[in-house]
Amino acid sequence: MPVALRHIKTETNKTVTFDFGSDQVLSFVTGIGYWSFTFGSDDHHVQTLALSLATNQPDPHRVTARVNATLSDESGNNIKNSDSSVVVCCAALVNSADSDLALAGATAIPNNQSSGSIALPGSNLSIASAFLAGFDLSYGSRDHHVRKLHTAAGFTANGSQGAITSQASMADDSGNNASTATVNGGLVAASPSETGIMAQSETNLQTTDRVEVDFGTALSDAVVMLQDVTLDFSKDHHVKTLGGGVPSWTLNPTSVTLDSARAFIKDDSGNNQVDSESGVSVVVFAVP
Repeated sequence: MPVALRHIKTETNKTVTFDFGSDQVLSFVTGIGYWSFTFGSDDHHVQTLALSLATNQPDPHRVTARVNATLSDESGNNIKNSDSSVVVCCAALVNSADSDLALAGATAIPNNQSSGSIALPGSNLSIASAFLAGFDLSYGSRDHHVRKLHTAAGFTANGSQGAITSQASMADDSGNNASTATVNGGLVAASPSETGIMAQSETNLQTTDRVEVDFGTALSDAVVMLQDVTLDFSKDHHVKTLGGGVPSWTLNPTSVTLDSARAFIKDDSGNNQVDSESGVSVVVFAVP
């Protein structure tokens, strides 16, 4: 198979290695399946909330990703790495070139704007799925409460050229909004002739139940990548823990079962997200 999928769950601010064994990686893209950040034992205002993946290919068979994460206020309180985690996913084209598949990424796309142009494998696509590879939300020089938070990666096309789009925002109830609001995104695009990878999106998930995504054919591997996260308190509060995505999933003969696909935020006073106003959307990539 020309496409290989990998995923690793790690603490924040660590480097993970995706080992593709004897397969030679020709191109790759990384994304986020889940993230959970916490200050630790106490809640605080938020000044900056950020996540990025610094990737490298040290040899033909391995890809590394440094998981850079920030949760901070202006009083020196920072993310507790040992209690924070990220699921990092990687899709790679291996061994032989494939003109029916494009893997691409873009960084620091401002809110409501698009990345630079990305060459697609044609104007007729069977897969055109963008996903989050990080975000940067900051109030600037001051910290504030958080009421709402939203990050999303989308896709737009014009013929055989495409782009990753961004939605990014963070706000309190007093009119304070993130002065820095950007998204890092990834893209998998495939023509109808591509048989090495399949994709299905699941939108507006906010559940602790399992969700089954059926592909109707035998599967050998799968990864789940976040497309958007929306968090909403009933009013603004301090923040102790926040995040979203799918922390784990199970590969079945013809389907992928998602565990607890949701978004969450809480403080130290028992305030949590409003479930009806919070949630995640994901794309499930599977190799037959």
